[in-house]
Order: sequence, then structure tokens, then C-alpha cells
Amino acid sequence: VIVRGGCARAHAALILRQAERLASGGDGERALALLERSLEFYPRFSESLYLQALIYQESQDTLYRARSALEQALESNRWLSTPPQAAESELAR
Repeated sequence: VIVRGGCARAHAALILRQAERLASGGDGERALALLERSLEFYPRFSESLYLQALIYQESQDTLYRARSALEQALESNRWLSTPPQAAESELAR
């Protein structure tokens, strides 16, 4: 299935919302799998990259990946609702 333009972003946003529910329920592993799917549709989606970073930060083993995802989110600058300052603040920690 090929999804282009605004449809790709809308699809990625729907997947992101599912990932947010899983992450808030403590299922980070499944949330990460959905976030990867979201990023397949919209690779520079800051919201998905940001949530990915937050989940990665929970594990010391993935701190490098968290930092990388935060940097990508800020560089992409494609946000729906999260203020970019939230990612900047996380990166500074």
C-alpha cells in the first residue's frame, strides 16, 4: 500500500495515537513497533520520533537511540501538538 502526501501524515498520526495509548498503558515494546510503522508512512514525523525517544529513555540500554530520536524530531520540525520545547528540554537532560 502506497500512501502519499497528507494521507501519509494522517495515517501516521492515527498509528501514533495507538502507540500513545500502548505507551501510557506500559506496553513500550508494542508502542515502539507501531511507531516504526508510523515512521514508514511519514519518516520525518517529529511526534512519532519524540514518543520513540521518550520510550527509549526508560531503558539505559537505549539512551543513545533516545538522543538520536530527539535530535531527528527537532531537525524534522513536523509537529502536530507537542511543543518542540518539550523535545529540547528532554535533549538537555
